[in-house]
Amino acid sequence: MAVVVITGCSTGFGRAAALAFAEAGHTVVATMRDLAKADGLGQVSPLLTVCQLDVVDADSRRAAVLTTLERHGRIDVLVNNAGISSLGPAEEMPDTIVRAMFETNFFGPFALIKDVLPSMVHNDTGRIVNVTSIGALLSSGFYSVYCSTKHALDALTMGIDIELQQFGIRAVSVVPGGFNTSIVANRIAADRPETLYPRAKLAIEAYEERVGTRNDLTPVTEAIIEASTAAEPAARYLVGEGTTELLVGVVAEGERIHQVLRDRDAPEAR
Repeated sequence: MAVVVITGCSTGFGRAAALAFAEAGHTVVATMRDLAKADGLGQVSPLLTVCQLDVVDADSRRAAVLTTLERHGRIDVLVNNAGISSLGPAEEMPDTIVRAMFETNFFGPFALIKDVLPSMVHNDTGRIVNVTSIGALLSSGFYSVYCSTKHALDALTMGIDIELQQFGIRAVSVVPGGFNTSIVANRIAADRPETLYPRAKLAIEAYEERVGTRNDLTPVTEAIIEASTAAEPAARYLVGEGTTELLVGVVAEGERIHQVLRDRDAPEAR
């Protein structure tokens, strides 16, 4: 069974995935920025421990990785799930919010990947699973900055999946559509009363109404586990309905292209 580190486990996909991995018999290190929000998660199973990790803080990242390696000796799977969002017109999005989203949704996960890779390279095996979004493959109005962060993480995932072949490490993207998680409720407000884009408010309200009833996170947690444990995982796991269904063909074609690129840059047999 695998040693799995998951970020953003106080709520939503992260918490659900931590519980599902432990139930399946894996050793889980469920991390979160604020341990006060653990809400008994660490008492659910002897296989599951809770650890503080703020993905945008270098010391916090290194401490969590070191603690895990000291306790378990290895990290087999990293699930980058922590994320934040803010919606609104790109022109009116404050720079501080843009940078915060990129720090949490891209630069932090990228740095954490680099923190765990030495252990995975040493063991000649590992799996990196990045929870992105359908916003990684499309960008609609008033979501553009958030989608940009997810485009970046998806591109990184595909590229390192090719680069890390020589070490037996795979990198995979889980691509959820809209689900009712805390990222919706906790989105950073960027509304401007004097906005030049009155359509933005209506578009965001419509989005929140669409996802408000999608409370079953099981399809996403199942995709995360499949992406983490399959001997030959897909490049991307698309999960959801509605707009998500428009991307089925895109993901299928992307899979074909990605396999061509993997084969082209595959290392010679060692």
